[in-house]
Amino acid sequence: MKLECADAFNGDTNPSEQVSLLLDINNEDPESAQAADEFYEHLVQSKQVTITMPFAEQFWGGKMGSFTDKYGINWMLHTSPWSQSQDHQTK
Repeated sequence: MKLECADAFNGDTNPSEQVSLLLDINNEDPESAQAADEFYEHLVQSKQVTITMPFAEQFWGGKMGSFTDKYGINWMLHTSPWSQSQDHQTK
């Protein structure tokens, strides 16, 4: 997984609710799936975020949750089997 972000170079630096960052993790890799669960538990215990959707099993076969960090940035944590997703299959 690779995630890159940048702060505002010019203009308004206040966070908005127009964008959510998604951490998408392959749950077919046991270590990655466990790391996602541990990361979520760390977030809850930290009391540094506001949980807006608990990280739980979803009807499509993955887990998903969302939270807002202390800077007002919205995040989504998602795990699913990448072998079943066309987004992750090579063409």
